[in-house]
Amino acid sequence: MHRGDDIIAAGSGACGHPSGGPTDRLLDAAEDCLRDRGQSGTTMEDIAGRAGVSRATVYRYFSNRESVVSGFILRATERYLRRIAPRIAEHADLGPASVDFVEETVRAAHREPIIGVLFGSANDLAGVGLAEGTSVALFDLVAEFLRPVFKEWWGSIRVGGVS
Repeated sequence: MHRGDDIIAAGSGACGHPSGGPTDRLLDAAEDCLRDRGQSGTTMEDIAGRAGVSRATVYRYFSNRESVVSGFILRATERYLRRIAPRIAEHADLGPASVDFVEETVRAAHREPIIGVLFGSANDLAGVGLAEGTSVALFDLVAEFLRPVFKEWWGSIRVGGVS
């Protein structure tokens, strides 16, 4: 398997739901509501209405508004990592791959508000209202993304630099 395929596979399904399923449709509706009304102005009823389902259906997938926001952030992160994976896989060396990853992530943080929230201040992220355990899930998602990168270059890394 090519390094890029490993990296892309690492992000596949990391959020625990199939793409295009009911969870994705609810998160799409939540994204619209959050964009239009902001986090404090978005209710579970708003999300249900936008998705064309009952509130009970929303609650079947998400226990509260914070878990919807967390799901939205995890999905956005997963999608971002899947988009950038082929670009990172093009590099023959870890150094340039790392620099490219950081530079592209900074650019994405300016373009995409949700990515910007992840890399903003701790107060910005705390103000979003995430469900408990979201930080761990984000860490797991990024670790899963990076695992094949480290596996690929592990043998060429020595203390103090890249050999």
